[in-house]
Amino acid sequence: MNAGQIIIFDKEWFLSAYPEQSFMTMTDTQLNNYFELATGILSPVVGKVVCCEQKLKNMLYLLTAHRAFLFSRGAGVTGTLSNATEGSVSAGFAQIPQNLNAAWFNQTQYGSLFWAMVKPYMQGRYIPYVCGCKC
Repeated sequence: MNAGQIIIFDKEWFLSAYPEQSFMTMTDTQLNNYFELATGILSPVVGKVVCCEQKLKNMLYLLTAHRAFLFSRGAGVTGTLSNATEGSVSAGFAQIPQNLNAAWFNQTQYGSLFWAMVKPYMQGRYIPYVCGCKC
């Protein structure tokens, strides 16, 4: 793929990489929506921020999985699980962060890995270039 081309969501690839049961039961519309939400945080255009097609795809899919997992917890559930009780079932969640920082991404394993992968692109002024990598 050349710089300037766009990563398109591939449901089969996503589900093979992230075979969690909750993702398997989501509709095409839901998964496509979560991917579109991910592209609002990270551009899907190769070379705009990330020059390696495979790395960009992995980052976008991690962010898609993060969004899908957060939404799969149910309506009204936000933040990280802070306490739980087994008898008579109860759960408590910490307050959700108000901006996109490490705390928001660290709510899931997918978001945490995405945050680690994106950090090099957030330090100082990043000027993208075509790196010529074969990845």
